[in-house]
Amino acid sequence: KQLSNISLYNWTYLTTLATATNIDPQFMCYAHSKGVRLIVQLGGGNIPLTSNKTARQIWIQQQFQLVENIHFDGLNFDWEWGLNPNQAGNQQ
Repeated sequence: KQLSNISLYNWTYLTTLATATNIDPQFMCYAHSKGVRLIVQLGGGNIPLTSNKTARQIWIQQQFQLVENIHFDGLNFDWEWGLNPNQAGNQQ
Protein backbone atom coordinates (compact mmCIF):
# COMPACT_ATOMS: atom_id res chain seq x y z
CA LYS A 1 0.00 0.00 0.00
CA GLN A 2 2.84 2.37 0.78
CA LEU A 3 4.28 2.03 -2.72
CA SER A 4 1.06 2.69 -4.61
CA ASN A 5 1.66 6.45 -4.91
CA ILE A 6 5.27 6.77 -3.80
CA SER A 7 6.68 7.51 -7.25
CA LEU A 8 4.24 10.40 -7.64
CA TYR A 9 5.95 12.46 -4.93
CA ASN A 10 8.70 14.95 -5.70
CA TRP A 11 11.75 13.52 -3.92
CA THR A 12 14.06 16.32 -5.11
CA TYR A 13 14.33 18.22 -1.84
CA LEU A 14 13.63 15.41 0.61
CA THR A 15 16.65 14.31 2.65
CA THR A 16 15.24 12.43 5.66
CA LEU A 17 12.03 10.67 6.66
CA ALA A 18 11.23 9.91 10.29
CA THR A 19 8.87 6.97 10.54
CA ALA A 20 7.76 4.02 12.62
CA THR A 21 9.64 0.74 12.44
CA ASN A 22 6.96 -1.17 10.55
CA ILE A 23 7.90 0.08 7.09
CA ASP A 24 7.66 -1.81 3.82
CA PRO A 25 11.17 -2.90 2.73
CA GLN A 26 10.37 -1.82 -0.84
CA PHE A 27 9.55 1.65 0.45
CA MET A 28 12.90 1.74 2.23
CA CYS A 29 14.75 0.67 -0.92
CA TYR A 30 12.92 3.28 -3.00
CA ALA A 31 13.71 6.04 -0.50
CA HIS A 32 17.36 5.02 -0.38
CA SER A 33 17.49 4.96 -4.18
CA LYS A 34 16.44 8.62 -4.08
CA GLY A 35 19.15 9.45 -1.53
CA VAL A 36 16.67 9.79 1.34
CA ARG A 37 17.62 8.59 4.83
CA LEU A 38 15.07 6.77 6.96
CA ILE A 39 15.18 7.24 10.70
CA VAL A 40 13.15 5.66 13.49
CA GLN A 41 10.90 8.15 15.27
CA LEU A 42 10.94 7.69 19.06
CA GLY A 43 8.95 9.91 21.32
CA GLY A 44 6.06 10.42 23.64
CA GLY A 45 5.42 9.35 27.17
CA ASN A 46 6.13 5.66 26.65
CA ILE A 47 9.92 6.04 26.66
CA PRO A 48 11.26 4.44 29.83
CA LEU A 49 13.66 7.18 30.86
CA THR A 50 14.78 6.70 34.38
CA SER A 51 17.30 8.04 36.83
CA ASN A 52 18.79 4.53 36.88
CA LYS A 53 21.93 4.92 34.76
CA THR A 54 22.24 1.20 33.98
CA ALA A 55 18.61 0.91 32.82
CA ARG A 56 19.05 3.99 30.61
CA GLN A 57 22.20 2.59 29.03
CA ILE A 58 20.48 -0.73 28.30
CA TRP A 59 17.50 1.04 26.70
CA ILE A 60 19.76 3.23 24.55
CA GLN A 61 21.75 0.20 23.40
CA GLN A 62 18.49 -1.57 22.49
CA GLN A 63 17.46 1.39 20.33
CA PHE A 64 20.75 1.38 18.44
CA GLN A 65 20.42 -2.38 17.92
CA LEU A 66 16.90 -1.88 16.56
CA VAL A 67 18.16 0.68 14.02
CA GLU A 68 20.89 -1.71 12.89
CA ASN A 69 18.54 -4.72 12.70
CA ILE A 70 16.00 -2.99 10.48
CA HIS A 71 18.63 -1.21 8.36
CA PHE A 72 17.53 2.31 9.16
CA ASP A 73 19.94 5.23 8.97
CA GLY A 74 19.45 6.57 12.49
CA LEU A 75 16.86 7.58 15.03
CA ASN A 76 15.07 10.71 16.13
CA PHE A 77 14.55 10.97 19.86
CA ASP A 78 11.71 13.37 20.60
CA TRP A 79 11.25 13.88 24.35
CA GLU A 80 8.50 16.40 25.08
CA TRP A 81 7.76 15.64 28.69
CA GLY A 82 9.25 17.75 31.47
CA LEU A 83 11.31 16.39 34.30
CA ASN A 84 10.19 16.51 37.86
CA PRO A 85 12.34 19.27 39.45
CA ASN A 86 13.38 16.79 42.14
CA GLN A 87 14.68 14.40 39.46
CA ALA A 88 16.55 16.96 37.35
CA GLY A 89 19.60 17.07 39.59
CA ASN A 90 19.69 13.28 39.86
CA GLN A 91 20.12 12.54 36.16
CA GLN A 92 23.43 10.90 35.33
